[in-house]
Amino acid sequence: EQVREFVDETLTREGSAASKYKRLSALRFLYRRTMGKPEMVSFIRLPKRHSPLPTVLSLDEVGALMRSIRKARYQAIAMVMYGAGLRIAEALALEVGDIDGARGVLRVRHGKGDKAREAKLSPSLYHWLRDYWQRERPPHPYLFASSRTGKLPQAATVREALAAAAKQAWIKKRVTPHVLRHSFATHLLEHGTDVRVVGALLGHASIRTTARYAR
Repeated sequence: EQVREFVDETLTREGSAASKYKRLSALRFLYRRTMGKPEMVSFIRLPKRHSPLPTVLSLDEVGALMRSIRKARYQAIAMVMYGAGLRIAEALALEVGDIDGARGVLRVRHGKGDKAREAKLSPSLYHWLRDYWQRERPPHPYLFASSRTGKLPQAATVREALAAAAKQAWIKKRVTPHVLRHSFATHLLEHGTDVRVVGALLGHASIRTTARYAR
């Protein structure tokens, strides 16, 4: 009875469908996995989650954004997130040895779910990163460590740099690290790349995740 009261209260309370989905998903996980009593929550039907289209920058907006990022290190991080479709944590963790210019790939050693993969490294991005490294000389082994402190930048600092650059470039869309990843995927699809290839480059476990961009 307490479980049913909790579910009724969750469904009738104010709030977004996403927050209700999370609460009910947590409850189902508790009884199914942790307590081993799936019959206690078998009656729960999760509300449908809103699935908005991802924000995507145009090629001109990407160019304007990159030119508006003042610090070379943050510009290089943004270039990698857009040019290779990396998540921000994956980009920050890159080491110099992860760049394979001969094969045209970036090695992502610890992607989401601790899965390793190889990401796309175009010739232009490879040469741009070489120029960046020669100018900045980041301390070994990380590609984006500060030459002054030896520390990696915080994800929040990168987000702030992107937001400031977007404002400087008069981009009205909300620009985040993941928007650069969204834009990478969408631009590949627009140029005819197979959705399965895009999914592999992004490190998606399911083709259904990549299909968002096909919409």
